[in-house]
Amino acid sequence: MLHKSDLCLLEEYKSGNSDAFEALMKRYEKVIAAEARKFFFKGSTQEDLIQEARIGFYYAVRDYDHEKGRFDKFAAFCIRRYLITELRKNLTDKRLALNEAQSIDVDNPGKGSRSLHEVISGGLSAEDIILSREEMGKFIIFLEGLSKIEKDVFLMRLN
Repeated sequence: MLHKSDLCLLEEYKSGNSDAFEALMKRYEKVIAAEARKFFFKGSTQEDLIQEARIGFYYAVRDYDHEKGRFDKFAAFCIRRYLITELRKNLTDKRLALNEAQSIDVDNPGKGSRSLHEVISGGLSAEDIILSREEMGKFIIFLEGLSKIEKDVFLMRLN
């Protein structure tokens, strides 16, 4: 009975009813999640894998031919095939740098609990950086107002 209702929903979707696809997606959400749990992509969360599995499910709905077998088996096969293809893409050399990249907003384990942004900026917040730039601007205006002799004396005093 479920098999027949799957077929009806598939036919409705192919006739242009997007609600039928939503119903199929909801019905197969456990299958989609179960297939996604079988895989691990470095740098991806479980939710990322489930999203990829949903794309595989979309291809299953789009390409299914009821004369060639049961939809549930075909859907699981398409999801698995799509995840394997994405895993292979993920492991190619050109994506390796992206997979190994570190966010500047995430804690950097090699530098204590500081993020890469904090390490680069010297631990200054964006507000501190802007304020220091404003102070530097005031300092430059101050220096420009000095005579040559006053500048020389000031610079000697700094050294």
